[in-house]
Amino acid sequence: MLKKLLICPLAIGCIFTGTSAAFDVHSLNESMHTLSSKLKTTIISNQAKKQVKKDALVQNEVREIVSSIESVDDLFTARKVVIQYSNGNPADKLAANLLGKALKKKALFLGVNDAPSAPLIDLDGGFSMPTSNPTDFLRPEEFISIDVPSSEAVVYVDAKKYTDRVANFEATLDRHECDTLSKHINKKGDDTYNYYVSCKQFVVEELVHHFGGVVGNNFVVEMELKAGGWLTGKKMNYTFTPDAKDKEKSSFHFFKAVLERDPFGFLHNEKLADLREIGKVKDIAGKNTLILKNARVKMWVKAPGADRTQAVYFSEEKFGDLQMRGEK
Repeated sequence: MLKKLLICPLAIGCIFTGTSAAFDVHSLNESMHTLSSKLKTTIISNQAKKQVKKDALVQNEVREIVSSIESVDDLFTARKVVIQYSNGNPADKLAANLLGKALKKKALFLGVNDAPSAPLIDLDGGFSMPTSNPTDFLRPEEFISIDVPSSEAVVYVDAKKYTDRVANFEATLDRHECDTLSKHINKKGDDTYNYYVSCKQFVVEELVHHFGGVVGNNFVVEMELKAGGWLTGKKMNYTFTPDAKDKEKSSFHFFKAVLERDPFGFLHNEKLADLREIGKVKDIAGKNTLILKNARVKMWVKAPGADRTQAVYFSEEKFGDLQMRGEK
């Protein structure tokens, strides 16, 4: 790669190195010199600095300079020139101020998280400056915050007909920085991958439209509760449908932290289901106690109206023998 040398036009002699790309350090210095000369004339004519900064000719000159910057390396080279001019006369300092602000905007466009691939070298040792972090171009108050509506959805990806569909779907999630809150693979018959995701609303809506599913975070929990022997035991089905206004009990965290860990206790204490159907009530120490032998449960978390094959979360737990006091 060819190197270009330039002796600075300022009193402080220094040599810059650059690359033979579209960005030309020599042209940058010439442009800065021209801009400084224009500003010097303007300052001599006693115009206010704020007016100078808004002057159309000056702004065009700055835009012309910045438009030639195409990479993070170019950005750092230009920043060195700005620092050099900031040590000059008043017109040079004003030129450096104008270009410095323009470089900050350019840094946002180029992506300031990228480190320069080819650090610049000072050939004569006369200008020693360590490589700066790209974030030096910005202060926290200069970042722009844009509120983008987010949403949650259940998405069904059919992998039986299209084997690469799952990979494409997950690549889309990564590209748009979506969060996978839950995932369940139905391996019985149709190889459906069921996802519960959170992402920008416009992305979520497109995913549901393309793959199928439902936008929203409303769920029901279908449970299959069993007790007794494997052959002679009894079972009952119960569907827990939380009130959407109850943020705690309708949350996915509640399903996993409460229902999954202690489904029998929750249903019994909340009097949501009569567990005597699968157990027996005995008198223990003068109190009626519900006995559940070999208690076990299967749980499917799914969108309202969906079947078990479309669950976004499934669990199967064994609890052994349980005793629940308070039965009448």
